[in-house]
Amino acid sequence: MRRVAIFVRHRHKPPLPWRAAVFGLRHKVHEHNYLSAKWAKEVTPPGRYVAGFVSSTNPDFLQPVGKLTPEEVREGYKEQIGALLEGGVDLIMIVGNQLDTSIIAIQVAKTLSNLPVVAQNVFYRGKKGYRTMMGHDPATASKAVQDAGADIVGASCGLMKRSEDESDPRSYYQFATSLVEEMRAGCTAPLSIQPNAGLAQIVGGKTIYPATPDELAQACSEWINAGARIVGGCCGTSLEHYRKLKVAIKSLKRDRCSS
Repeated sequence: MRRVAIFVRHRHKPPLPWRAAVFGLRHKVHEHNYLSAKWAKEVTPPGRYVAGFVSSTNPDFLQPVGKLTPEEVREGYKEQIGALLEGGVDLIMIVGNQLDTSIIAIQVAKTLSNLPVVAQNVFYRGKKGYRTMMGHDPATASKAVQDAGADIVGASCGLMKRSEDESDPRSYYQFATSLVEEMRAGCTAPLSIQPNAGLAQIVGGKTIYPATPDELAQACSEWINAGARIVGGCCGTSLEHYRKLKVAIKSLKRDRCSS
């Protein structure tokens, strides 16, 4: 499954400092989202799918945390999602740090099309366990996006394992298993899990993500047994991660068929 999109860029008069506006590309929002979807679709093999990726309202937030009104957020998402749909995506994938804006994005996607909507919250592991940036626990956040209309509920990116957890022998990816279990407790929709490959580090002048492809392959069976049906990775996930993941999933299928 391919993910395409130029991260959320919203329309404002005068333009507010969204990522597109910051780089002087406000006038390219529709074009970039439309073409990214169209070109990805053109090279996607039969039996594979293109996901239109919709992100947070970076760098601002919805009121009262930020300055954005619900209507401004809604109109911005209409522009982006409409362009992705015009480009031919097969589904919409919404990932965000603010639950309220994700709910608006889900509502917009469901209003504009009948395509499946994947909604992934971003969770960070802290002293109280996993929470969104705004403090929602996995069960609560998962139920909220399901109730808003998401067909698939999940988690993406975030922080799975803290430095305080280093004495725990479980890998960074294995820590995500409990997150899947907590999401399952809050909703009945199919689950997805796509953690990043650990926190980025600068080693020898290069950006390195420490969670390895073998660790991902080892953890994926735990995620699936916990209820996940779409598994993958986010920041730092390489092609080798996906190659190992594919082998692990095929092996799990064989084991289940033979048992």
